[in-house]
Amino acid sequence: MSYKINKTDEEWRNQLTPEEYRILREAGTERPGTGEYNNFDETGIYSCAGCGFELFKSEHKFHSGCGWPSFWGELNSANIEHKRDTSHSMIRTELLCSNCGGHLGHIFNDGPAPSGQRYCINSVSIKFKSEQTKIHTLDLNFLGERDTIASYLIETEDGPILIETGPHSTYPKLKSEIQKAGFQPEDIKHVFLTHIHLDHAGAAWVFAKHGAKIYVHPKGAKHLASPEKLMSSAKRIYQDKMDMLWGQMNPIPEEQVIAIDDNNIFTFGNTTVKGWYTPGHAVHHIAWQIGDKLFAGDVAGCRINKGIVVPPCPPPDINIEDWESSIQLIRGMDLKEIYLTHYGKIDDIDPHLTELEKRLRGWANWIKPHFDKGTPPQEITPLFTEFAAQELKDFGIDEEGVRQYEAANPSWMSVVGLLRYWKKKTQPSA
Repeated sequence: MSYKINKTDEEWRNQLTPEEYRILREAGTERPGTGEYNNFDETGIYSCAGCGFELFKSEHKFHSGCGWPSFWGELNSANIEHKRDTSHSMIRTELLCSNCGGHLGHIFNDGPAPSGQRYCINSVSIKFKSEQTKIHTLDLNFLGERDTIASYLIETEDGPILIETGPHSTYPKLKSEIQKAGFQPEDIKHVFLTHIHLDHAGAAWVFAKHGAKIYVHPKGAKHLASPEKLMSSAKRIYQDKMDMLWGQMNPIPEEQVIAIDDNNIFTFGNTTVKGWYTPGHAVHHIAWQIGDKLFAGDVAGCRINKGIVVPPCPPPDINIEDWESSIQLIRGMDLKEIYLTHYGKIDDIDPHLTELEKRLRGWANWIKPHFDKGTPPQEITPLFTEFAAQELKDFGIDEEGVRQYEAANPSWMSVVGLLRYWKKKTQPSA
C-alpha cells in the first residue's frame, strides 16, 4: 500500500527516537505494562506518533488487563490499515497507520461490546492530545444585572477566540473580563457570532479594529459591513435609550467579515470550531460546536441560574417550525454541554430542549387569540409580561430572578415577534 507520508529510513531515524523507530518502522513491541498509556484515562484523541494522524478517541479505550493500551473501536475505518501478519509462527491481523504505514499493534476478537474487538496498541506508536477545552464565561453585567448576557473566551494553541461580544454598551465590562482571563482584547483575532442581534454582536466592530476576523452567517454579514439599516431600525424602537442599551455599531471592513453557512470547520491548534445553521430565532443563526460542547446563542433558549427555559422571540423573523427543526438537529449531536448566551452552561440537554419546545409552542399559542382579535401590541404586552413573570414565580424564581430574565429576554419583544410570526403564517402574501 502506498502512503501519503513516504519517508526514507534515514529520514525516519532522524525524526524518531530509537524505540519509536524499532516499533513504528520495524514492527517491534514494547514490554507489557510499561507503556505510557496502559493505565491512562484522560479525555482526548490518540494520534499516530509518526505522523500525527488521528486514530482513536478516548471513549474507545478500555482496561483489558493485557498490558498494552486497548481500544474497542477506531476513530475512522479509513485511518487504520488492517494487514495479515504471519510472523512468529502465528496468524494475526497487524494494524498500521494508513497515512504513514507506522506499526501500531494487532487486533483480536476478545474485546467488549459493541465491537467485540480489542485493538492492542503500543504506547510508543501513539500520542495523546487533550480535548479539554478551557472556556471562560464572561459576564457582561447587562443593565447592572448579573447572569443575563455572556461572552465566551476559548483558549487555543493559536491564541484566544471569542464567541459572542455582547452589545457595545457593555464593552468596558467585556474588556475587564478578558483581562481577568489573562488576555487583552487585542489578543483576540477570531470572533464567532451566533447572529447579529445587538445583544450578541454589537461590539464585534471593536475587535475588528484590532484586526480580528468576524465569523457570521452570510445573511448577517452584509449588516456588519454596513450596519446603517440595522442601527436605524433599532433607533426607531429604542429612541433615547439606544446608547444606554446598545451603544454604537460601526462598519467592519468586508475582508474581515467571514461569511459562513452550514458545516464549515475552522481549526486553531487542537481546537476545531464547527458551524451549524440553526434558524428559527433568526434566519441567520449559527450555533458553534467545539468537541462535545455547543455554543448555542439563542436557539437553545434562555435559562438563568437553572431556572425555567424560555424562548427569546424578538422580531423580525421568528419561525416556530424552523426553530423546532433546529432543536431536533441539536438533539442529534453528541453533546455533553450547551453554553447559552442567556445564560451559562447547561448539561441536562434532553429535558432542557423538551421544555424549550413546549414553552415555544405554548407562548405562540398564548399570543394567537390576541392576534386573531387584532389586539394592539401595547395592550397585549402587560398581559403577556404578567403571564411570563407568573411562570417564573410558579417555579420559585424570586424578584431578582424575574428582573434577570426580563433583562435577557424582554417580554414586549416576544409579543411583537410572535405577532409577526402569526401574521406571516396566516397571511403569507402580506
